[in-house]
Order: sequence, then structure tokens, then C-alpha cells
Amino acid sequence: MERSRTRLNGCLRRTGREFPAGRLEPGWPGRFFQMKRSYKSLKPGWKMTEGQWCSFWRLWGAACVGQGWDKLTAAERDGKRRETLSQLGFNSAKEIDKTAGFDRVKRRLEELAHVLPAPVDGEKVRLLHRIGEVIAGLEESLFPGHRLAAILKSNGVVTGVRALEDLEKERLLSLSAALAGILKDWEAEKDEVDGMTLAEPF
Repeated sequence: MERSRTRLNGCLRRTGREFPAGRLEPGWPGRFFQMKRSYKSLKPGWKMTEGQWCSFWRLWGAACVGQGWDKLTAAERDGKRRETLSQLGFNSAKEIDKTAGFDRVKRRLEELAHVLPAPVDGEKVRLLHRIGEVIAGLEESLFPGHRLAAILKSNGVVTGVRALEDLEKERLLSLSAALAGILKDWEAEKDEVDGMTLAEPF
């Protein structure tokens, strides 16, 4: 399993941890193999992000241990990986996209590794991330805080009672579109005011 372990240790080096030979540490499934989507740039030559690439190899190593494939030769393990991905519609790991494809592969590898996390709605996670980015943009653009709070409240977000994560996916879709439009209009309005200020004679 040396090749998979080498790839994995490259991802883990910054954490100071190494992949254990032939077994899983107690407690790993709950806190170490939780694959979370990274929204950074894509891994060169791949359709996954850098974070997803590391997560894929990390959980592939766990799947090999869980299925006893760590005792196979490197060529046999490569065959098992191609077979697993083929069942999900991929000819190669490089074809796994960063959205729905990643979700499918993640779920299957978790099953093979005997990891049973709580169900995750990938689309909802992406919506929450998108909304978070727009809210951050509004705050950076000095959008009035009381107006933002009122918009969120009108969409069902109540401090201490109901968070964004508690909203239904359909409502998150609507909120995401609304906030994006508000940010666009607010930045255009600010640019117009700034342009008028610069045009004033000294």
C-alpha cells in the first residue's frame, strides 16, 4: 500500500500525522475521515480541488484497509480502484468532478471503509457556502448591518432560534439569488457615488 500511503502522507505532512500501516487508529472514523469539500482551486490536471484530492486518497487508503486490499499488490489495488470508480461512472479518478461526482465517490469509499457519517446534502452545503461568501462581500462593502439582518430575518433566520443551516434547500436557493442581486446593486451604487466624488472639482 506504499504508493497510496505516500500520496496520503504528502497531504498529512502539515498535520504531523502519518497514515498507520495496516490498521486504523481508534477514533479516526469520527474525526479524521470526514471528507469536506474545499472551495479552493482545482488540482492541476484533475476536476477535484486540492482539498478533495487529498480527501480522496486519504479515504481510499481507509477503504483498502477496510476491505483487506492493503494486503494486495500495488497493481491489484489499482485494479480495485478502477473497478470501484467504474461502478460509479468514472474511468479514472481524474474524471471525478468537485460537486455531485465527488459526493458519489465519497459516499462509496466511506461504505468500503466502514465509515458511517451522518447524511450530507452536497447541494445544500454548496448553497450555504455561496450565501456565506455573498454575506461576507456585503459586510466588506459596508452594507448596513441592520438591513442585512432584516433580510435574513424575513427569510426565516432568527438569531438563537433558526440558523441558515436550518432552512430548506428551496428557501436557500431563493435567498442566495436575492443576496447576490443585492450585493450587485449595492456595489454598483457605491461605484456611482465614488465616481461622482472623484469628478467633483477641488
